[in-house]
Amino acid sequence: TTYAVVVTDANGCRGSDTVEVIVNTPDEASISGLNSTYCVNAGNITLTGIPAGGSFVGPGMTGNIFQPGVVGAGFYCIKYTYTNPSTGCSDDTTICVTVTPLPVVTASGYAPAYCRLDSSVTLVGSPVGGVFTGSTGLSGADGSVFNPLTASLGNNTITYSYTDTVTGCSNTFTFVINVKAAPSI
Repeated sequence: TTYAVVVTDANGCRGSDTVEVIVNTPDEASISGLNSTYCVNAGNITLTGIPAGGSFVGPGMTGNIFQPGVVGAGFYCIKYTYTNPSTGCSDDTTICVTVTPLPVVTASGYAPAYCRLDSSVTLVGSPVGGVFTGSTGLSGADGSVFNPLTASLGNNTITYSYTDTVTGCSNTFTFVINVKAAPSI
């Protein structure tokens, strides 16, 4: 838009000038590649700023990489700012993300050692709803029955795995049960 200024002084003399004002619209900044929730053990997340060439700032940011494991569980906001080099106009956008802690997983209902001929035991995982896995000695739909007779002699490593259905975060608890041979009579 061109603006004109006309001035008349006390003597009736007139002067004028014009100026052209250009108002540039900034390029709209946006972020892609970021979800609203991550588990604390998620790997590095590569973000894309649009238009390219801007900069990211926020907790857990290194360049355009967001690192949930570095910031830990919590609520964090990441800002992307882009400045158009030809107009000097800037725009920014902020996206917030929740980093969710892993569920606390444990197992009980077992002793550290059994004799080969001992009865089966039922393993109990917490929170309920996970699965027991191991090389030998486990049975049942969720692997929760440990039978010393079908397990290997020596150390048997067993893992209880659980995934939280709300957050989608998973964790494991690993333990060892030793099976001892029956004495020769």
